[in-house]
Amino acid sequence: MSASISIKKYLLTRFSLFGILVVLIWGLILKSSYEFAQDDTTEHYLFYDAELADNQQLELPISDDFKLITRHKDDLPGWVVEKIDAQLLPHNQSHYFNIENEHIYVLSYIRTTDASPIYVLHYFEDETSTFFPWFNVGISLLIAMLLIAIFSTHRTLKAQIDTLHRYIDPYFKRAQEQLKFMEFQTFANTLAQSRQAEKEAQIQQRLVSAFLSHEVNTPITQINHALSRINQLDDIPLDALPVLDQLAKANTTLLETSRAILALQQIHNEELERLNVVDEFKELANNSAFSDLTLSLKTATSPKVMSHKYLLKLLFTQILKNALQHSQTNELGEQVLYVEVNDQGMQFSNVINSHSTHLGHGLGMSLIQQICHKMDWCCLSKQEDRLFILTINYTEN
Repeated sequence: MSASISIKKYLLTRFSLFGILVVLIWGLILKSSYEFAQDDTTEHYLFYDAELADNQQLELPISDDFKLITRHKDDLPGWVVEKIDAQLLPHNQSHYFNIENEHIYVLSYIRTTDASPIYVLHYFEDETSTFFPWFNVGISLLIAMLLIAIFSTHRTLKAQIDTLHRYIDPYFKRAQEQLKFMEFQTFANTLAQSRQAEKEAQIQQRLVSAFLSHEVNTPITQINHALSRINQLDDIPLDALPVLDQLAKANTTLLETSRAILALQQIHNEELERLNVVDEFKELANNSAFSDLTLSLKTATSPKVMSHKYLLKLLFTQILKNALQHSQTNELGEQVLYVEVNDQGMQFSNVINSHSTHLGHGLGMSLIQQICHKMDWCCLSKQEDRLFILTINYTEN
């Protein structure tokens, strides 16, 4: 197939010929209107000839097939003399007559009342207008060609749009098919690139899932088994017990985080359970890692929603970490996180630290939004003065 062209160039080449033809035909219309007295310039030329005669620039009388200019009534046709005698031809006014299929314009010109009138007649026979039938034929042909061009252009555009629709269809097996218009081809190329990038991203997601499932969970399980065996030994030094306990907690946290990240990639229905969001949040907030954060919890109910346990825990962990990192200390030296829970959702708010420069608390907020999106929850954040407000509206799956 030939190289692509722009839609603008295609339409320009298609319809520029018709523009030229229209200009030529319009020029012929103007020319014929002048020659055959079909416009308002006739009166102008009647007076023009009369003034030339009055200024003696013409030798009178003048008589030919197209005009008659004279000062004598005897040179005029009888019917004109009759109209003059009947005072039907006032001076300095043009008059039109159709006598025996001949178009005649008459002017009785007089510059001053004591001067003799000058009579000007312009003749236009019907035979001189033979151009107009051909003109009508030309107009008809032009309209026919224009309709053909419009139909052909419409058919071409429709075919290209249909081809573009096949490009958009993800199940369309594209052969070596090139679009005619550069704009469509550019869109198709961009779409192909985005689909390739999406495909690579999906491959990377599957690789991450596989890596977490096998390469991370396997050693975590081994560490858990090893800790269980160590705890069964009788001769463990007492000083090692806190270390083992710390290792066990870290291993549990790592295992839960791994499962949450796997769920963030894909949630299986069997992993969903009805959870009490207030109890889950309180349990996590009582962790020693958030002991420096003061909670102000307001809840009239304890709603239960279908959710993923480890994703919900990761969500609350990020909210608590953001509040701990970005909250302003009050006059009592406390960092306060205000929490309101109802049957429709949850709202978290805290006063932003004056040194914080990131609206939405940076990457943590991005992770919160991804978790809410995965669970089909609505997550909205806003800042009012120095108060950051995070609202989560949940719906039961």
